[in-house]
This record gives sequence, C-alpha cells and structure tokens, in this order.
Amino acid sequence: MRLRHLLLAAFAVAGFAVSACTAPPPPGLTDADRTAIRAAEQAGVTAANKQDWEAWTSRHTSDGSMMPPNAPMVQGHDQILAWAKAFPPMKDFSIDMPEIEGTSNTAWSRGTYKLTLMIPGAEPVQDHGKFLEIWTKQADGAWKVKRDIFNSDVPLPPPAPAAPPAK
Repeated sequence: MRLRHLLLAAFAVAGFAVSACTAPPPPGLTDADRTAIRAAEQAGVTAANKQDWEAWTSRHTSDGSMMPPNAPMVQGHDQILAWAKAFPPMKDFSIDMPEIEGTSNTAWSRGTYKLTLMIPGAEPVQDHGKFLEIWTKQADGAWKVKRDIFNSDVPLPPPAPAAPPAK
C-alpha cells in the first residue's frame, strides 16, 4: 500500500512539473485586433466595388491562397491578382462578418457576402454566400488574409436538356 501512495505522489509531482514547464497559450485577440481586421475587410470590399484589384489583392499575404468555388486553388499574389482581374464585373458587393476569433497573431473570420455580377450580354446575376478567412498579423501590426474560402448559396442552374438522339 505504501508503494502505491509513493507512486501516486510521484505521478502528481511529475504532472505538476510538466504543466509548470509548458508555455502559456498565446494571448487572445483584442478588440483593437478585431477592429483592424474589420477595417481591412471593409477596405477590401471598397476596393472590389471599385474594381481596384491591386488594392483588393494587397489585403492578402504574399503567400496567401484562395479557394474559390468551382475552380482550382489560387496561390500567391500574382495568381490571386490574375483571378480577381478575370472575375466578372460586379457591383453592390457587401459582407457581414459576425465572427472574428483567434490569438494575438492568427485570427479566423466567418461571414456572409452579397453581390451583383454584371456579366456582359446577360441580365445582372444576384449572388450571396458565405466565407471563412484566416488572417495573420504582420510584423508592422497589419492584419492580412492568408487563406480565403468562399462559396455561393445560390444553386447552380440545371443542366441543359440532352440533345435528341440522331436519327
């Protein structure tokens, strides 16, 4: 019985010693960080509405990536910029970002978007959907998007009817 008590005491002391030596978790996201992220997101919305893709792309890290719907992943500044320039003209782009959580140097945001696509030769197309972004704090204190995924809530149109069989 005495050996059991000694082993229990040894495990308790070892557990305390290990927990005392581990690094504390990083500090949480501050209200100032959330405000800065919201401001950076709003600057991106403003740039997109002006079709200023250089300004819009500048909110991403140089090694950032986007995962747009129905398309391959887009990686790095040049590819993100090329993707944005090829995007159909739009207007009335807006976002709602109710959730921003994270640590002092990494954050994630979740929200919804709305926009109107102005496809040449077609009626305007209304789109709305959701997004998830991962932000990283830069050495200068600015927050930039490192990972960006979004997808539409609007269902894809049904496929065209099959052509009748050849006679």
